[in-house]
Amino acid sequence: GEKEHTMHFHGIHPAGMDGVFEPVGGNGGQFVYEFEAGPVGVHPYHCHVMPLEEHIVHGLYGVFIVDPKEKRPSADEMVMVLNGLDTDFDTENNFYAANTIPFYYQHHPIQIKTNELIRVYVVNMVEFDPINNLHLHGNLYHYYPTGTDTVPSFYTDMITLSQTERGIMEFKYDYPGKYLFHAHKVEFSEKGWVGIFMVNENQDKGSEGYGT
Repeated sequence: GEKEHTMHFHGIHPAGMDGVFEPVGGNGGQFVYEFEAGPVGVHPYHCHVMPLEEHIVHGLYGVFIVDPKEKRPSADEMVMVLNGLDTDFDTENNFYAANTIPFYYQHHPIQIKTNELIRVYVVNMVEFDPINNLHLHGNLYHYYPTGTDTVPSFYTDMITLSQTERGIMEFKYDYPGKYLFHAHKVEFSEKGWVGIFMVNENQDKGSEGYGT
């Protein structure tokens, strides 16, 4: 396209790698970002050329994960990016989603097992709305804000996030069945930000990780 772009990585890096003052021009060009990733945790990256919200709402963002050297306990892992979709470009979101497609995980439940440690790297990238949240049914989860500490800060069933806030959720289900997860800001869930964990009986009784 004709617009300029950069890549701004949240985290720690030299000023020359900050993704603000080295835009790549439209119709070609390149810039190589090179730095030692850190700190430990889950971090977003996005274009930082103005108008910033226009670039983010059009999808110019992503996630990178920096694992601790001592490693986290073995788990079934997934990344969950929370999105707002402004389909008519009036700076108001028409739909909401986890991982881009509204209602996807309601129609295609995420398959997990009982007594298995689940780790979700969650990042809120919704623009135009000041807050978002995530509620888990039938369970509570350990929550690590930004994932920079290996000790959880909360044990809860709902977190509230502003733009680019993120963290790590860890939980296990004791009982099989269908469990909703969704925004408890009801407008968001009614417009697509809702899904299901399908918990199946685990035949392996020796699953690793701590209990909840």
